[in-house]
Amino acid sequence: MKLLLAILVALVFCYSAAAAYQIPKLNQVSGIFAMHKETVLCYDPGEPGDPYSMGAWGYVLTYDRTTVNLTKEMCDGIVAVIRHDTSIPAWERAVGVLVLVHESYHARYWAGNNSEALVECKAIRHWAYGMKFLGATPQEIQQLLPYALAFHFREEEKFREYDLHSCNTPWYYPPGGPRK
Repeated sequence: MKLLLAILVALVFCYSAAAAYQIPKLNQVSGIFAMHKETVLCYDPGEPGDPYSMGAWGYVLTYDRTTVNLTKEMCDGIVAVIRHDTSIPAWERAVGVLVLVHESYHARYWAGNNSEALVECKAIRHWAYGMKFLGATPQEIQQLLPYALAFHFREEEKFREYDLHSCNTPWYYPPGGPRK
């Protein structure tokens, strides 16, 4: 019995020692798209719950639509957008925001929240708003848009469940970013 208790305590300690971290601004922006209070958890590689260990950059559990889970790389890219940090690769910044918006739409309570195609369409159409909410300048939005589009089209081509043929994909945002 003591051995079982010791193992349980050790497991709880290991799990709590490797707890995912939060960045408050991500919670705020995710909540805008989810339309309710959201928690965004960022995971270090190999940590329990890390989306990358499941072959993804982010996920939302269907039974708990209050938490968006992202890999460290996606969180690093989003934080770089917030800080206007160009030392993080452009693709990582653009895709980080796209994954945040995508997963936030999975967390939203609406009829399409389980459809990858509907969620991905909303995510690419509203990606620039995510950038604006994170503090990106119109120039940064224009610079990173091709990376977001390239990733979006790659997802549609590689994984057919992400492809919504009727999606009106943005090709260009006028100077100043998307409409207000």
